[in-house]
Amino acid sequence: MNKDIISLSIPAKAEYLMTLRLVASSVAGLAGFDIDGIEEFKTALSEACLLLMPETSQVDLFRVSFWKDAGVHAKVRFRTTAKSKLAEREREFATFMLEALTDKVEFSRIDDDSEYHIYKALPM
Repeated sequence: MNKDIISLSIPAKAEYLMTLRLVASSVAGLAGFDIDGIEEFKTALSEACLLLMPETSQVDLFRVSFWKDAGVHAKVRFRTTAKSKLAEREREFATFMLEALTDKVEFSRIDDDSEYHIYKALPM
């Protein structure tokens, strides 16, 4: 199955999150979500990025990819600072909140790169 992938890089700063929210809205709308589903997806994406900002360096970027299949996916990659500023308890709470808005949230870390994968399935 051929999937269209939308990729963009933005500075890891709060003032650029509106761009991500607009793209997330467009992708979720094209996938067939209603207004509530679109809002949940873009809110989860924004919250994931806000959660990650303290862990990024001042010059770093969020590298985000979106695609759709039986739902909509967003993958947010970023380079972390040498020492994570986010406590495990805070990460667990944030992941719990993201899971309430979406159907699947995965966090992974490889060397200095970290990644969130967010998935929201289309309603039956």
